[in-house]
Amino acid sequence: MAFTLKDAIPLALHVVTGASRHDLGCGGGSQFMFIRGMTASGVLSHELDFASDHIRDFEYAAGHILSCLGNYRLTEDQFNVNLGVFVEHIKHLRLSLQTGDSGYCQLIRSADALPSLGGIPGPQSPSGDPSDPPPSQE
Repeated sequence: MAFTLKDAIPLALHVVTGASRHDLGCGGGSQFMFIRGMTASGVLSHELDFASDHIRDFEYAAGHILSCLGNYRLTEDQFNVNLGVFVEHIKHLRLSLQTGDSGYCQLIRSADALPSLGGIPGPQSPSGDPSDPPPSQE
C-alpha cells in the first residue's frame, strides 16, 4: 500500500503542533508545501488551532487509557468501561475531523485542489535510460 498525501497530513500536523507547543518561538499560521522529486506545488496557509485541539484531545484520551492499562486496581469490567469510553471519544474526534467545515477538511480540500504531482517525474538521467542514475544534486 502506497503512502499518500492524505496519510502524511495527519503526521505533519502532529509534528508541527508538537513543535509549536515546545518551542515558544514557533507559532502563528503554518504553511504547507507539497514536494515530489525536484517539483514543488503550492503553498497552503492554515491556522493549526483545529489540529492542536484535536491532537491534545487525543493525547489526553490516550494517556488516560494508558493509565488504566497499568492500573492493577481496576477490575476487568472497569477497564472495559474505560476502553469503551476511549473508543467512543476517538470516534467522535474522527467524526469532527470529517465535517465539511473543519480546518482539517479545508486543508485536505486545498491539497486535493493542487495539480497532481503523481505524473511529474523527479530528477532524470541525462541519457533518458531508467537504469542510468540521475545527476547528482550537489
